[in-house]
Amino acid sequence: MKINISKATRSFIVLSILSISLFGIRFMHTGASFGLGLVWNLFLAWIPLFFALLARRLSQKPFFKYLAMAIWLLFFPNAPYIITDLVHLDHLPAHLWWYDSMGIFVVAFTGLLLGIYSVSIIHQIWRKDFGAFFAWHAVVVSMGLCGFGIYLGRFLRLNSWDIITHPFRLARYCINSLGNPLAMQTTLLFGAVLTAVYLAFYYINQNENELQKAN
Repeated sequence: MKINISKATRSFIVLSILSISLFGIRFMHTGASFGLGLVWNLFLAWIPLFFALLARRLSQKPFFKYLAMAIWLLFFPNAPYIITDLVHLDHLPAHLWWYDSMGIFVVAFTGLLLGIYSVSIIHQIWRKDFGAFFAWHAVVVSMGLCGFGIYLGRFLRLNSWDIITHPFRLARYCINSLGNPLAMQTTLLFGAVLTAVYLAFYYINQNENELQKAN
């Protein structure tokens, strides 16, 4: 059975291999395990793309399509979350600072691209099913929910699996966070930034498509 892999997915695979290689080389030279957590976060960043692609493939099976989209939304924060791993820059050995900062940047950049590309796939599905007006509003709401998810992960150390393993604790933390200024600031900041990044990605892609049609 032949598996078709898009050019975009191939580029993400290349970036992921580069990310793993950078920390693998570091481990071979230092013996330190720094970077293993980032590699795990990178794996988690692939999950929303997987379910976005699955939702598109299940276009003729509405129940399973929307189930895949719900799981996509649940795991979507894992992709841009890696940006917050830049906090580790304060704890890096001085002689490895440039190397490690580049490694963290590549992982964070890859995670962001994975997330934004998954949004573009879900956006296309929403546009097809509900129209452009609903689709754009759903994208903005998803970015806000993603920002809130990043807050839960970075500051409360929760993760997507908690909706299955600790659903009541997760619900309690979410409700308690609604009045937390840091939670609202993080949600708005990441929601706005991710929306702006997606808009840039969307219009660059639109312009590229128009140029290809013109040629």
